[in-house]
Amino acid sequence: MLVINNRKIGNNRPVYITAELSINYNGKLAIALELVEKAAECGVDVVKLQIVYADGSYDKQSPSYDIFRRNELPIEQWGKVCERGSDLGLDLIATFGNHLDVKHNEELDLSAIKISSSNLTNVMMLASVAATRKPLVLSTGMGYLSEVDEAVRILEQDGPKSIAVLQCTSIYPTSPKDVNLNVIKTLEQAFPKCTIGFSDHSMGIACVIASIACGARVIEKHFTLDRKMNGPDHYFSATPEELKALVDAVREVELALGSSVKCPTPGERVLRSQVQRTLVSAVEIKKGEKIQADKLTSKRTQTDGIQPKFLKIICGRVAKRDIRSDTPISWNDL
Repeated sequence: MLVINNRKIGNNRPVYITAELSINYNGKLAIALELVEKAAECGVDVVKLQIVYADGSYDKQSPSYDIFRRNELPIEQWGKVCERGSDLGLDLIATFGNHLDVKHNEELDLSAIKISSSNLTNVMMLASVAATRKPLVLSTGMGYLSEVDEAVRILEQDGPKSIAVLQCTSIYPTSPKDVNLNVIKTLEQAFPKCTIGFSDHSMGIACVIASIACGARVIEKHFTLDRKMNGPDHYFSATPEELKALVDAVREVELALGSSVKCPTPGERVLRSQVQRTLVSAVEIKKGEKIQADKLTSKRTQTDGIQPKFLKIICGRVAKRDIRSDTPISWNDL
């Protein structure tokens, strides 16, 4: 089970909601700070940072090199972002682009470390984050179940860890037909000791809400101040208004999921006696006459009587008194 800052996450506990900053801060500390502040206003539990330095993470011929190079922040500025988030009561977690950068987690005082889908099979990254003994969140986009299993084994190689495994599809944005929320159940069966969640790259909030009903207890959603901003991730990220709606909807669904025990709620127990049907005489029944089904009907009454589920039991019994037509039948009448 995932445990972050003494908070247990999983089973029937509240969903852990993550606002993913991605590179939507556009290489500017001021925007990163504003994103953290807006995320806090929306009511999320945690902000996820993407701390990537292009020289250590990408070949210079890679299209990603220039994108991440333009959006780098010095580690000191990331420290300010973490400090602001902490002041606002948020947990802070981060992904690192290179295993050599994982060392920064200590100076940033991160609550947990996230392994991105692109590092699912990177044994150097997996070993580095495992060595921190921090809580870990593993995304599984582009991966086979066998690769997820191998990654979890590496993360646990020197002892049990606090781990969450997230269903993820690494297409931006993801079409609903490619989200595959049923994988959440597969991951629950494959990794019973881990908390299972969902990293969402679809448009809107519908898939996130559905994931809660499928069992996700950690969710992650990309977040931007404005979809019209320049950058590769803004256009499919949630706006502050959408993120707030997502948080509210998740909390409502949590309440709606309720208990797995089928029984009347307290409110239903009161209503039950008022609205359920009672056996009523369809005709006049004389004292000493046998009760038969064709002499009865069922109605909602204001008087307590015998429920229709007992029809077979009372048929053939004898009336102890005269019963007028359209009268609720009680056990005292038999």
